[in-house]
Amino acid sequence: MVTRDGSIAGAAQEKRSAKIAEYERFIGDRLAPDLRTAEEAKAKVQASIATWDGLVTNVRGVQEQRAAGQEELRTLVDLGAQAGPATHFPKPAGLPTAA
Repeated sequence: MVTRDGSIAGAAQEKRSAKIAEYERFIGDRLAPDLRTAEEAKAKVQASIATWDGLVTNVRGVQEQRAAGQEELRTLVDLGAQAGPATHFPKPAGLPTAA
């Protein structure tokens, strides 16, 4: 209830402001660092998943070449900056992959 001088409304507003400040401190002190930690962990997991997806793609390519009866395999690994070593396997049958 509000009186003519606004004392009750003023007290309620101060309580609200204090609670808001308390929540903002909690968010800044506790939740924000936890969120940063979780986002960093997520980025590491996504990088690992991308690496494994690349490996799966490469293994499937070798398996498809085997199934097609191709006798040689050429690979190129991108090391960045438009540089990378190329490899030639004359008989890829010696490469271990699950069929």
